[in-house]
Amino acid sequence: MLCIRTKKFRIDHMLNHISIMKLWTLSNEHCRLYNHLLDKTRDTEVGADFKKLNSSYVEYRNDNSLTIPSKSAQNTCRSLISNIKSFYALRKTDKTARFPRYFKSTRVFNSFTYDWNCGIGGFKIKDNVLKLLNVDLSIPLHPWVRDIENVKTITFSGEDEKIFLSITYSKEICSEQKLNAARFLSLDPGLLSILTGVTCDGEFFKIANLDARAGEKSIDKLISKRAKKKKHS
Repeated sequence: MLCIRTKKFRIDHMLNHISIMKLWTLSNEHCRLYNHLLDKTRDTEVGADFKKLNSSYVEYRNDNSLTIPSKSAQNTCRSLISNIKSFYALRKTDKTARFPRYFKSTRVFNSFTYDWNCGIGGFKIKDNVLKLLNVDLSIPLHPWVRDIENVKTITFSGEDEKIFLSITYSKEICSEQKLNAARFLSLDPGLLSILTGVTCDGEFFKIANLDARAGEKSIDKLISKRAKKKKHS
């Protein structure tokens, strides 16, 4: 059985200034594309017609000679479409909902995604190095993410003025493992204790609810004050 996993790590501290600027250029191109498509939704001829938006992203990418791969540009278009669908769903229950706004300024690193796309998604992983073919950029991989196979997507994102890379891949897991009926763990969720449990070996554990414990102390103090008061006072 296959399971999907994602590993994320910081990369900007491993790159030189030129490589970082290449990533920022890609981020800005995705930002410009998103804003352009959002402007298109105000056009009476295009509106929120998803087929026309898909055609618009192809035209804009070609006319402006963007370096982002076609599949990656399509992912940005899908992101806008998902935001529009979420708006329509929310508006049914919340009349104050607003149509998707612009991306943040190009001064902020905006996330973007590359698809493997049968090996033509614009990147390769070889000798523990990720290579973005369209901009001739090489990114070394951390030891704990090396030698991964069946990569599905890679996503670049910015957080607190740092750049991160997330690699999503599929991994084969053994589906023939059988449960041992002689081994068990009993769990009991509660209010005063978030979780109480006991194992088949008799080991007992409890996760206390600190908020409830603080509330109990407050109640005890009030009871103590009331007990010191005179009757009918």
